[in-house]
Amino acid sequence: MPQVNVTVIGVAPSAEQKAVLFKSITDLMVDILGRQRELVVVSVTSVAPSDWSVAGVAQDGDGLAGVQAVVKVLTGTGSDEQKAMMIEQTTDVLSRVLGNPAMPFYVTFEEIPSTSWGYNGRSVADIAKARQVG
Repeated sequence: MPQVNVTVIGVAPSAEQKAVLFKSITDLMVDILGRQRELVVVSVTSVAPSDWSVAGVAQDGDGLAGVQAVVKVLTGTGSDEQKAMMIEQTTDVLSRVLGNPAMPFYVTFEEIPSTSWGYNGRSVADIAKARQVG
């Protein structure tokens, strides 16, 4: 179940903006990384700028302070080129939908071993193993 967690620092996106982010980022996960659409999870969370700091100083202001997206996939998902494309196109989507924040956009990958990612009480490794036996 690949995930993309988007954190918006500052002004919260509208329901319409969230809908565009959900669809656009899911499309990228399918088109670039070859993930199954029905398994892609995208979240958008908004936080106050004062909950973030740069150089140890809390951010302030009323606008869009920053945006970060964390792409969580199983270890070995995608080539370096695919990841670079995902980072570039995710940044483009975030910029187009939300505007340009005061801080740089951050898009990072977290690669999680199949033994460390579970759902419905079982690890992905155990689920794959059961499929091979059955």
